[in-house]
Amino acid sequence: MLFLILIVIALLAVPVSFVAYGALTVRGQRRALAAFRATAHAYFTRPQMGMWKLSATILVVSPDEVSVWKSGPGQPTRLLALPSRGATVGAAEVRINAARVVEGFVITSADGQSVPLTLWPEPTMGVAKPHTGALLVQTIDEIRGLLG
Repeated sequence: MLFLILIVIALLAVPVSFVAYGALTVRGQRRALAAFRATAHAYFTRPQMGMWKLSATILVVSPDEVSVWKSGPGQPTRLLALPSRGATVGAAEVRINAARVVEGFVITSADGQSVPLTLWPEPTMGVAKPHTGALLVQTIDEIRGLLG
């Protein structure tokens, strides 16, 4: 009987650990967004498939710099930084997995580096889909205004 109880506890430990890690990741992403929004405009995004081996990033747009950050349970890590001067933003179709292309946007620096991203709702443990339509257009216009 004790052996059976230990097996059940061991089997339950795996899904519980995944849920706990997911909750810590979402909490870290929300904290990072709040911290970035205190000093600049920050958006929860996902990169084009194959750009980075992760599923969620934070785009931070300030008058000096456009940066993309990875966030999770720990401290955010900068993945890319582009100067804001001369950067442009425009609508684009972004491949988010092997079978799906969605509306998104691409930020291109003055030296030609580009970052295709999709805009997503606030971090959550639930299932979400990317923002499209009027909200995406409004966000692109907002970023365009910030870039000059």
